[in-house]
Amino acid sequence: KRKYNSVIAILNNLRVNIVGIRNFDINIQRIQFEAQLEIINPTQNSLTLNTYSSVELKSVEVFTIDGQFLGMAQADISEIEIQPQSSYILPFMKYNVPTSGILNNINNIETLYNPQNLALKFVLNVLGKRMVIDV
Repeated sequence: KRKYNSVIAILNNLRVNIVGIRNFDINIQRIQFEAQLEIINPTQNSLTLNTYSSVELKSVEVFTIDGQFLGMAQADISEIEIQPQSSYILPFMKYNVPTSGILNNINNIETLYNPQNLALKFVLNVLGKRMVIDV
C-alpha cells in the first residue's frame, strides 16, 4: 500500500511536453502521425518503470482541451527511469485519429497541428490496477 501511494503521488505530479510531431498521413478513415513526448518529474523522488517494477505505460490518449477524444497511441513501455527533478523523452509513437469524429468540427484538424491545444492522458498499469492520469 505504501509503495502504491508513493507511485501514485509521483504519477499525479508528472508533466508532459510534446517535443516533436512528424509523418502526418491523412486519408478518408483516419489521420495518423508520430509524436514524441517529454515526461517531466518535478518531485523529489525517482520514478522507475521496468520489467521488474509494477508500473507500465500502456497507452497515451489524445483529447482536445475541451475533452473531445481524438485518438491514441499504444505504448507498452516498461523501461523508463526518471530521476527527481528530471525528465525523460519517450521514443516517437504512432497515433491514430479516426476522421469520423474529427471532421464534425473542422477546427479539430487545426488542433492536431498545435500541440498547445491538446490534452493527454496516460493509461498505466500500476501494481495490477488500470490507472488514467491527466498530464
